[in-house]
Amino acid sequence: MLTIVALVLRTHPVVEVLEQSTHAISDFLGPPPSLMLSEACQFGSIRLLNWIWSTCCTTSSTRRSGWSLSNYLRSDSNYHNWQFSKSLEVAAGRGDLPMVKWLLAHFSGCEAPESVCSTAQEKGYVHILWFLWKHQSNCRGYDSKSSTCDSAHFGEADVKRECTIKFTRSMWSLEMIQKAIENGQFVECVNEGMYVDDGVREAAIKHALTLGKFDLAQQLLPRGSCMLDYAAGCPNIEVIEWMFACGYLRRDGNLAASTIPVITSSGRLELAEMIIKLHSPLPESHEYWTKAWSGSLKSACSAGNLKFLQWLMDHPLGEEAREIMRSNKRKNGLLCVAAENGSVDIMDYLYDNGLAEDYDEVMKIAITEGQTSAAKWLIHHHSFDAKSKRYIRAICRSVENGYPELLSFSMSSIR
Repeated sequence: MLTIVALVLRTHPVVEVLEQSTHAISDFLGPPPSLMLSEACQFGSIRLLNWIWSTCCTTSSTRRSGWSLSNYLRSDSNYHNWQFSKSLEVAAGRGDLPMVKWLLAHFSGCEAPESVCSTAQEKGYVHILWFLWKHQSNCRGYDSKSSTCDSAHFGEADVKRECTIKFTRSMWSLEMIQKAIENGQFVECVNEGMYVDDGVREAAIKHALTLGKFDLAQQLLPRGSCMLDYAAGCPNIEVIEWMFACGYLRRDGNLAASTIPVITSSGRLELAEMIIKLHSPLPESHEYWTKAWSGSLKSACSAGNLKFLQWLMDHPLGEEAREIMRSNKRKNGLLCVAAENGSVDIMDYLYDNGLAEDYDEVMKIAITEGQTSAAKWLIHHHSFDAKSKRYIRAICRSVENGYPELLSFSMSSIR
């Protein structure tokens, strides 16, 4: 019955005690004729769905006079199947497992496309996807042609066919695993008996470590495993310190090198110094270290950490990293990063060390990011030709609504 009916009848105790009265009034009012079940699902009320369902005729011969969608929900196979898919998409996207179960219990012989799960996958609703996975149409020898809705037999009162979801790929994606770790549903479902393969489990543990959820990661560990066995590539500085303390970074030089860009972003210069000492002198073949050093230079520029940048540059690996950048014509890369963040002191240092060029591109980045100080620095350190100045003024005009000070800059400084 409708809640509003029950509330109104509270002022009429004589009528309220007659249960059939409230049901009769609710049935008389009826759902709006144009209200689709999928729209009703957005309210999250099973009682509303039950009310709509109970007013629907089950065969074409019992349709009521007057136009209403309730005449077709349970008596027209095409509309029935379409509303199953749309309603399931809404319920799954809401993370409403009771509603998903209601839909599969009430609809008959429908097959929903995999797209109904897209929102649930994006939000990491593992409870929903695990339940739907058990009802996938391409398993257990399911024959979609013989089991889906057909107009010849649709509406038979005593016939209830299983509803299914058509999955064409695994329900797991890296994004979904990460979301499910963040909302806690991954561990809940595993504890409830959900099977996950080694690859999925590894991705889940790695993300838990990244977030610093060590208790959660511990719950997911296979028996006999150590949490740090999954720590390679983890950007969590606390995990890196843990690996250092436990000797992991001493035993694995490549693993140690991979931590340097992360440590640079965190500004932990003393930790970087201790790690590089573990592997000094470096082996003759140390390409992995050189590559990591290049990434660290960019991290230092992005963080605006001049002291760390100077340390990286002064190390022998700094010269090797610069050689790689020169050969790849990526000298402007560091200047772009510094300009993007308005780090003028970093730009000064790069200029003094011959790592500044392609000023037009750097100016574009400085202006589009609203970094007036970086744009002024570029004007003072480089002579732009007339064509470049027209280009710069055009960029300034294009972003003036967001950064009005740039328009003044372009008018006064770029002649």
